[in-house]
Amino acid sequence: MADAEALERVETDGATSQRRENQNSSTKPRVVRTNRGAVNVASDLSRTADEDLMRTLVDQITERPIRVIRAGDTFLAVQNDD
Repeated sequence: MADAEALERVETDGATSQRRENQNSSTKPRVVRTNRGAVNVASDLSRTADEDLMRTLVDQITERPIRVIRAGDTFLAVQNDD
């Protein structure tokens, strides 16, 4: 999403941020590098919170179609809004 649209679009409350200091140190943020810059992503989310975050981000993407693959399986797939 950061590559396709903008880094600002991946900002979420407590889970993802462009700046590490915007997150609690307890979230153990990991840096994900994109073509537009780095994004800090919380690495200690529960599976449910992680899946909710992915759904939230995918719902915001305007570029379609999109597919999210986790552990080799398609987790989310969104087609064009035709």
